[in-house]
Amino acid sequence: NFGNAIAVDSSGNVIVVGETRSTDFPLQNAAQSTCSPANQINNFSCAVTPISNCVGTEPSPDAFVTKLNSNLSGLVYSTYLGGTEFEAANGVAVNSAGEAFVIGSTSSFAAQSFRGICGPSIPDNSLPFPVTGNAFYSGPATNGASGGYAFLARYSKTGALEYSTYFGPELAANATENGLTAGRAIALDRQGNVYITGSTNTTDFLATIPGTSTSECNHCNDGIHDDAWVAKLNLNNSGSSQLIYNSLFGGGLNDDPSAIALDFENNAYIAGSTTSTDFPTTAGSLQPIFPGPPTGQAGFVAKLNAAGT
Repeated sequence: NFGNAIAVDSSGNVIVVGETRSTDFPLQNAAQSTCSPANQINNFSCAVTPISNCVGTEPSPDAFVTKLNSNLSGLVYSTYLGGTEFEAANGVAVNSAGEAFVIGSTSSFAAQSFRGICGPSIPDNSLPFPVTGNAFYSGPATNGASGGYAFLARYSKTGALEYSTYFGPELAANATENGLTAGRAIALDRQGNVYITGSTNTTDFLATIPGTSTSECNHCNDGIHDDAWVAKLNLNNSGSSQLIYNSLFGGGLNDDPSAIALDFENNAYIAGSTTSTDFPTTAGSLQPIFPGPPTGQAGFVAKLNAAGT
């Protein structure tokens, strides 16, 4: 079990998110009460054994969201969150209504069929990441999807799953996607808008800022190097209209954000790490030149205005 982020609501209750492989993880008022199922298929006998994805020869964790009371003496709610493959919750923020907003990463997609020596006819009982009817993007309905997506979820103050969506490149049916889009951190503004940040190495991930052209990840052609992304959403809207902006930035190597914060004018500040010697810097900044050897790593701080530029 790994706790990756924490937030405290106005009543002093504590919300912790992370990842777990425990089939006996402590639950209370759970929106998802089991670690997601899968079929374990023997490569030699082709025998199929139903299992939890938290156990078996290649266990994959589910995310968890847990809310404790203010004196840490009991659970208000505690739940799994995930599909058959890997999930990790990496960030959490809470609003004045006590709703918890969770950002993370998932590699659970539409149901697959086993493609080993047993042939493609044996379903592996895969479950996609659970999304709600008001999702920004319901996910790739394709067996060609691999890699990973970011996810965004919202829980009520009592633990009901009110909203859940994939976030990443929108793929047509039966498209192939091998890139990784990860969700790392989250913040909320006073108007209730949600700001999320992470990294991506897929050229199918598009930056969208109103009034400008849509662009692809500039440095993701090899599917290895990451650019950073920052998105702002209004979850009161429906479908694609939830996206206010989605901005990409980075250099030629890996750019990985890990934290985000807002000021009173809704400018977004992002902190992370980079190995890009050509990471974009601005005139007059504290350290505009990569500080170490070309094979080294540096921290970065970036500021986006309220329009996402």
